[in-house]
Amino acid sequence: MNHVPVCAKCQQDMVCAKNGVAVLDVTGDGTDYKITMADKWKCNICGCEVVVGFAQHALVHHYEPRFAAAIEFLSNKGLLVRARAAGPSKLFCADNVEKGA
Repeated sequence: MNHVPVCAKCQQDMVCAKNGVAVLDVTGDGTDYKITMADKWKCNICGCEVVVGFAQHALVHHYEPRFAAAIEFLSNKGLLVRARAAGPSKLFCADNVEKGA
């Protein structure tokens, strides 16, 4: 059975704050690589946010002509989270979520 994320600090279930945020993954040198959809969860006690529940396939990759337009569109809508580092982890701190998400 799947479980909702739990805040380690408060030891409480988190609540889904936003379905459908876009995570911009970057390479090790900081180059934009791909955008994958996920969900943002929040602790109602301390306000900690995490992004989890990633889609199996990327929405768009860096080599696609629409990549730059997708970044601009999602950023303007407040739906873009820029991952701080590349890697296999599918859990990112969401303190860098664009305002208005």
